[in-house]
Amino acid sequence: FDEKEQCLVSGSSGGSLKVYDLAEGRVMRSLPGHRSNVTCLHYHPFGEFVVSGSLDTNVKLWDVRKKGCIMNYKGHERDITAVRFSPDGRWVASCAKNSTFKLWDLTSGKILNSWTLPKSVHMTSLCFNPAELVLAAATTERLVRLYDMESFEVIGTTSPESSLVRACTFNNAGDALLTATQDALRAWTWDGTGSGHPPVRCTKYVDCAWEKVTEIVATADDKVVAASYQSNFVSVYECDASGA
Repeated sequence: FDEKEQCLVSGSSGGSLKVYDLAEGRVMRSLPGHRSNVTCLHYHPFGEFVVSGSLDTNVKLWDVRKKGCIMNYKGHERDITAVRFSPDGRWVASCAKNSTFKLWDLTSGKILNSWTLPKSVHMTSLCFNPAELVLAAATTERLVRLYDMESFEVIGTTSPESSLVRACTFNNAGDALLTATQDALRAWTWDGTGSGHPPVRCTKYVDCAWEKVTEIVATADDKVVAASYQSNFVSVYECDASGA
């Protein structure tokens, strides 16, 4: 969804994006460009831009108004698993199945930093903290790493879960990290006052039977909205995260 929730963008297995007008319930435009399945999307927090990732290893920036791709971020060698704009809209973060994670300058297309995870480990979900320069990345190690976006260093990790962390997000205040596995929602906090990596503690656990959840977002009233899909169906869930 765009910031005003007037438009919805979706990616297809054929590599194109479709932009929907929610008020009129129709497709506004189709944006072809990727050579294979679109795997992830994110709307820019301010402008009419969308970033997309695909099985074709490319990360593309789209101008929805001009109906075309305006930047192609090349550097990954495997399927793109997640893309995210920074809260100020100046950066794009992306990760791929070849254990790489990259941070790009939005306008120049230059790589600001690149990380390589241990072999056979890759990231499945990314989210920026809205209040400080921290990025959270869920990995196939069944945990979430916290990165300082000034030093580009890992500053903390959550404890390993019993199953894959399928999605993560921060609450609106930025003082709690929310993670979703196939059957639970957890809230985590951290103490940045100590030396070394701050301890990351689980402060809330909620049973959730949402199975293949793919995305979670936090609302202003401390609710968590989650989406999952199976075959041609999309399911939407709401969970109370107050007190996290």
